[in-house]
Amino acid sequence: MGDHLTYAQRERVRGMLKDGIALKAIAEETGVPVDVIESDVMPPKRAQSAYYHFSAAKRAEVTRALGDGASSNDVARALGARWQEVDSEERAPYEALADTDRARYARELSAHEARLSAEAEAEAERAKRERSGPSERDAERAEKRARLAEEVEERAAAPKLARAPKERTADEARLDAQNASIERDKRTAADARLRFLFSQSDLFKHFGFAAEAPAGMGKGAGKKGRGRGRMTEKEEDDQA
Repeated sequence: MGDHLTYAQRERVRGMLKDGIALKAIAEETGVPVDVIESDVMPPKRAQSAYYHFSAAKRAEVTRALGDGASSNDVARALGARWQEVDSEERAPYEALADTDRARYARELSAHEARLSAEAEAEAERAKRERSGPSERDAERAEKRARLAEEVEERAAAPKLARAPKERTADEARLDAQNASIERDKRTAADARLRFLFSQSDLFKHFGFAAEAPAGMGKGAGKKGRGRGRMTEKEEDDQA
């Protein structure tokens, strides 16, 4: 979770640590777990002295020697007195532990300070980007929206392609053929009826129409027949 803490969260926890607030209370108020505070926010634990390591090693022994009624202050005074009596040879192991701890602290402190510096630089850069304009993500989104709008305009301006004619089904084709056959039969029957009427009518014969004239009628044939076949008045008088 430490990597997900914001700069503001880290600074808030650090301020509470400086004020001496207990870790558990900080965790409850900020929602940051204690282990995250210890590993990612708190500075490294300071190096301990040779006397500290000596006291840690001899505390149980001194406490037993003083008895059950001894207080913590009694134990501390007894440890101090014994430390003063320890010669350099006996102190050497504890001095070595202290040296190792100092090296550890220097290493961890350097990493901690580097982290603080990196956090501050990142926060400054973030604030600068915020002041200067939209973030890279916002810019990418705006560019994408512009491209989409341009594509929509291009599609709207492009000429519409003619749709391919609908492919007729076999049933539709058969129905069209049947309708065409019926129409042909109707025209044939009508022509036959007209021929019959022309062949039987004395009135048409009187005006000089040939019996087969109906077959040629429809586009001027009848007009030519009327021009050639009609009798003049002189021919009618001669015939009378």
